This record gives sequence, structure tokens and C-alpha cells, in this order.
Amino acid sequence: MAGIRDQILKSALRHFETKGYSGTSLRDIADELGLTKAALYYHFPSKKGLIDALVAPANEQMQSVRKTKDVDRNSPSDLRETMRLYLRVYVDHRRVMTWLTNDVSAEIERRAHETLRRRWRDLLVPANPTQDQVLRANCAVLLLHYPVWSRWHDGDEDRLLDVVLDVLGVSQAKDGSVNTEGRTRRRPASRLES
Repeated sequence: MAGIRDQILKSALRHFETKGYSGTSLRDIADELGLTKAALYYHFPSKKGLIDALVAPANEQMQSVRKTKDVDRNSPSDLRETMRLYLRVYVDHRRVMTWLTNDVSAEIERRAHETLRRRWRDLLVPANPTQDQVLRANCAVLLLHYPVWSRWHDGDEDRLLDVVLDVLGVSQAKDGSVNTEGRTRRRPASRLES
């Protein structure tokens, strides 16, 4: 049974990517797989159920990262590792996340995603943040979505994380001291492929 369910999800994602959520019918998916609509409904009673199943692995990964990681804002290595875990969600589930980003007709709870993004932003700002620090944290979270917006290549992860830390204004001096108010050193900007 899991095999049919996986085939249905793969077909649904292909259709959603090419025709959009609103342009795809359950009949399209059933016909591609040689199933009756009743057989498809047995596994997924609605298109919304398909979305929920496609998004569930990314949501679970995001929630597990969020629950298990306390961030020390004054530790560049801690920030980097936390952001790497967040970034992995977008890399590991790139096709689904890219489709959701581009298809506004998809029936998803966008408020829940915005709330999660805000929580991530709040992890990146110090206590009593300035407007500049909040702006930098918002920009950093958006930059972590880069795999969704670009032709992502494996190996770009460290370069992207360097840019994100730079945007946050977090750097580490050669003596190991941390500067979170500004930059202790200036790195040349990495050029990420877009």
C-alpha cells in the first residue's frame, strides 16, 4: 500500500509543478497511474490531503530542528549550525518548497508558515533588538530560502551560511572574540549562482 501512496504523491507533485494546484484534478492523477478515482480517494480523500502529505515531511523536519536547538546568539558556530539545519529543510525538500513558493493557488495554511518563519527570525535577534538587528534577522531567514529561488548546487551551503552570518552582522575575530553589533572583519562577498 505504501508503494501506491508514494506513486500517487510523486504524480501529484509532477502535476502540481507543471499545471499548478488549481489546474490539476484528481482525475489527472488517477488517469496517469491507471487508478480509478475511488482507488485514489481511498488513499487521499481530497487534493488538500495530497498537499498535507507532500508538505508533512518538511514540516516535521522543521519542527524537530526548532524543538531541539537552543541558539546562543553570541556564538557564530552555534548560529551557523542552527541555520545549517534550517537550510537543510529547504535543500532536502526543494521540489515541494519551490512548488509551494510559486503556486499561490495551493491550499495551504500560509499563516502557519509565516509564524514559523517569525519564530526563526526571533531566534536570530538578541534581547531588546534594534530595528537594524530585526531587519538583518528577517533578511537572514529569507536568504536561507535561497535553494528555492535559485539553481542550487550542492556545496553552496557554506558560502550561503557565510553570507547569512555577514548579513546578521555576526563575525568572529582571529582571537576568537565575537562581534555581534557590527563586523570585526570584512569578507569579500561570495557570489552565489542565481
